[in-house]
Amino acid sequence: REKALLSMKMRWENATCNHVSLSEEALEFLNGELLGDGHLQEYSFVAKYSHTSKHRQYLEWLRDKLLLFGINPSGEILGYSYNTFKDKRYKDTIYTSFRYYSKSYLELKELKKIWYPSPESVKRVPLDIELAPTTLRQWYMGDGYNGAPE
Repeated sequence: REKALLSMKMRWENATCNHVSLSEEALEFLNGELLGDGHLQEYSFVAKYSHTSKHRQYLEWLRDKLLLFGINPSGEILGYSYNTFKDKRYKDTIYTSFRYYSKSYLELKELKKIWYPSPESVKRVPLDIELAPTTLRQWYMGDGYNGAPE
């Protein structure tokens, strides 16, 4: 009975979720973004990629690049007023953030298991990550921190 229920669940999951074939280049790209400010969010049996940045143009470029890998956005890139905050460390400068979300994909859940191995969903850098040139580039571009202001 359990085997039949598991089989039925697997067929239902595969029929009702988005799929993407992640190339080696796509994985290197995503790993670089995940080394930086990228994030994977899990929903039952799928996961989606999200990224917050103060640079809307970067998120537009990221969206377009992910589209080339077959990862579609779930909606528009929007600025959120509740993501605007005052950081007293930097003389009360006001920051506005923008957020990108991809659609959910079964294959991104497998990537999430690698990056978030603990039940608390804390991101951990995989010990066996390959630091390919694409990975390093995206880590540098997507981290969003360039040191404390003068």
